Amino acid sequence: QWVDYSTLVSCGYDNTIRVWTENDDDFECLQELKVHESIVWSVDYSQGYMMSMSSDLSVGLWRRDTESGKF
Repeated sequence: QWVDYSTLVSCGYDNTIRVWTENDDDFECLQELKVHESIVWSVDYSQGYMMSMSSDLSVGLWRRDTESGKF
């Protein structure tokens, strides 16, 4: 899920959410969130907030810090 033109959020089978930021022509991991106990199936971003959904039947909601870009 694109957050803005230089930030991307991903999720996966390793139970994590990662925030990626563009660095020249490549992306580097800015933040890794290990908040779910099972596969993270979905992330969505809107108006400064990120939501995630996991197989552990939990939903996460985070607000993005505008200075650091982290959640």
